[in-house]
Amino acid sequence: MQLLIDIGNTRIKWAFASGEGLLGAGEFVHRGCSPFEALAFIDQFTHHPLAAALVNVAGTQLSDAIAVELDQRFNC
Repeated sequence: MQLLIDIGNTRIKWAFASGEGLLGAGEFVHRGCSPFEALAFIDQFTHHPLAAALVNVAGTQLSDAIAVELDQRFNC
């Protein structure tokens, strides 16, 4: 299942794409959080991603932290 992530200036939104559509969608307000604190959104996943794609307007610190965490937790 592919994880799709949209990192905005205020919220991180995600959903899992499968052959049946989007599943397990959610959102997390990261404004005011450190990149480390923002990683808490990953604990809310209801599926295990095999791959991930993201779009980001919030800066590279946050997207880099997310990429490392996804690699460590899910090897994707």
